[in-house]
Amino acid sequence: MIQQKEYSKRSDMFNYRTTPVPINPNWKELVSSLVSKRNQMQLSQEALAYKIGCADSLIGKWERYERLPSGFMLLDWIEALDCKLKVQ
Repeated sequence: MIQQKEYSKRSDMFNYRTTPVPINPNWKELVSSLVSKRNQMQLSQEALAYKIGCADSLIGKWERYERLPSGFMLLDWIEALDCKLKVQ
């Protein structure tokens, strides 16, 4: 039998995998910017989900670092908030 370690939920770890992995600081900055923009636009998570075309609960999971969006969904998220992604 394989023993699994107990991990506490921490805001600096992705906990959706069997073994939690650290969250890249650049990812935290991007998500924080998107959340700020959503709040600035006075959009609820449900309204944003409708614009993107995904489940209501998915936005919350992305914003809480519980799930990662696919590349396609990330671009939809950015576009729905009238933002642009600059790659350096």
